[in-house]
Amino acid sequence: MNQLYISLNEAGLMFKVQTNHGEVGFILLETNDSGTTQSVDVYTFETLLEDVKGSSSYEALSGSHTLQSVRVAKLPKSK
Repeated sequence: MNQLYISLNEAGLMFKVQTNHGEVGFILLETNDSGTTQSVDVYTFETLLEDVKGSSSYEALSGSHTLQSVRVAKLPKSK
């Protein structure tokens, strides 16, 4: 997927955010008319699309996928 990330970065679709857990890479998916953006972190992207790791071409990415299960941690309720 390195070539995919290089292409996304060159197109300005990758960015990094500093979190409590260190620097996290994101892929910009969409910006709507109001300016709100939708993005996915690289780890989740790779987990969900693990079936195309060996062939990250447009055709492979736009086809059907067998999505891998992702464990989501529950956040504590705010007091």
